[in-house]
This record gives sequence, C-alpha cells and structure tokens, in this order.
Amino acid sequence: LNEKTDYDLKLILDGSGIDFRETGKNTAGKILLAIGPEGGFTSSELESARATGFKVVSLGGGILRIETAVLAAVAAAKVMYRED
Repeated sequence: LNEKTDYDLKLILDGSGIDFRETGKNTAGKILLAIGPEGGFTSSELESARATGFKVVSLGGGILRIETAVLAAVAAAKVMYRED
C-alpha cells in the first residue's frame, strides 16, 4: 500500500471507518480500493494506510464476504465519484 502513489483517491475498507457517504460526493480520477482479508486489517495496517493517504471507510454495519465487498465497494465508488 505504501508504494501506491499515483491515485487521486485511496480508500481502505474497514468496519471502523467513516461511512462511505461521508467522504463527500465529488469526481476523482483514479481510485484505489483496498479490501481486507478475512478478519479485517490489523490496527497497524490501518495506521500505515492512513499515513500514506488512505481514507478508512465502511460500507455499513455488517461483515461482507470478499465477493460481495468488492461489488459493493465498486458500486459505491461509482455512485460517489462518477463524473456527471
């Protein structure tokens, strides 16, 4: 994650993050979505991500399977950051 610098917006999904909608609707060029492993990211991984410019965001209260989390995150990003 530390080497990914050529993105306009970097989001890391975690249940402890702010609601995805609180990031604000705007247009973003390249978006990097980091979706965690089963069991989630460790606190040190989240701190490292924050230190390199990631916003920690949540898709809501439930725990999603990776297949569902990917689809939900991409759909949310398209709605929040699409160019009108």
